[in-house]
Amino acid sequence: MEDAIIRGLYAVFTLYMMAILLYWVAPWMHVELTDSRWRWLARLVDPPVTWLRKRMPYMGPTDLGPLAALGIVWLARALVLPIAASIISPA
Repeated sequence: MEDAIIRGLYAVFTLYMMAILLYWVAPWMHVELTDSRWRWLARLVDPPVTWLRKRMPYMGPTDLGPLAALGIVWLARALVLPIAASIISPA
């Protein structure tokens, strides 16, 4: 049971990281994020990316907001999962 919870958390973090990557490369793949099929992706990823964009220095036409969000989610996954594992199944 404990292992399933940890794997579930890992899957949630990983799926969110994949959503950020898809959001980042969507303009290069000519995916219109305002289309009804893809609107869920913008609603899921846009709030944290917009928050990060406002706090990052101006880098010209390069958008590093999704990359920063990806790094933060990766770091959160690396920190949260071992802590959750130690709480759920103490040795």
